[in-house]
Amino acid sequence: MKQRATAWAALAGVALLTAAGLLWFDRKASGPDTVAPTPLATPPGITLQTLTAVKPRVVYADANGKTLYVYDKDAGHGSRCTGACATAWPPAPAPADAVGAGDWSVIVRADGTRQWAIRGRPLHRAAGDATVGVASGDGADGGYWQVAVFDPSAGMALPADVMVRDLAAAGGIGLADAAGIALYVFDADAPDPKASQHWSPLEAPAIANPIGDFSILTRDDGITQWAWRGKPIYRFDEDQGAGDVNGAGIDAGFRVALLLRHFTPADAVLRRTAGLGFYFTTADGATLYAHDRAPQTEVAKI
Repeated sequence: MKQRATAWAALAGVALLTAAGLLWFDRKASGPDTVAPTPLATPPGITLQTLTAVKPRVVYADANGKTLYVYDKDAGHGSRCTGACATAWPPAPAPADAVGAGDWSVIVRADGTRQWAIRGRPLHRAAGDATVGVASGDGADGGYWQVAVFDPSAGMALPADVMVRDLAAAGGIGLADAAGIALYVFDADAPDPKASQHWSPLEAPAIANPIGDFSILTRDDGITQWAWRGKPIYRFDEDQGAGDVNGAGIDAGFRVALLLRHFTPADAVLRRTAGLGFYFTTADGATLYAHDRAPQTEVAKI
């Protein structure tokens, strides 16, 4: 659970309590997005933490929760921080068998060690950071050192009525409408499914134009509908609040539109009850709790 992001914070710790006397729904969550591939938000040895000193923001951190930084002088040059610099700013180590994927890559330093990089920018820790949740190195060296902010929507073009936000109950970061309510895509072969009364298309304005990974479909009923990566986008009518994902696992073919998956231990199970909604337990039914969570808000709204 340590790598699981909130909006936007990874869990700083977990407490266990035996679950008893809970009323189960007749349908259980199918778990995080099962349609491959949805990349993980963080690779092995990298976590997410919340900084609150100035304003709440989620940043990348090492396996122990210490804040990670990027160095602007590294741009396009691998890592220029060597020798005494590397002592003050230790590199974020990548395991020997680590393989880059998506925004993540592994660079080989001059001394032969391997280091994680995000969008080509090597990650470092500040030796002066004594505890989790601090960023004493932010702005050092005339501003060249900066905290590595978690921003999954960086460079992503979005329609005006779509945002990217944490959908914790779906196990990741995904697309939501302007109210923060989860969006789904139809992932079956049919190009224009006959959705039940519980599903409604995300309509595109008549003057809308395709943008980024978003295109516009004209349905048989004449409605113009947004599509993401070629898949038509829908809302589920039982989702009434920001972050709700009550449509997860309900109808075959529909899935939450996830960009990234949160790390989830193999023995963690996503369940749903009448009183608690979606929550995690261990495989034997013990409820998992989080602490030090940030408020669940959007990552980006354009």
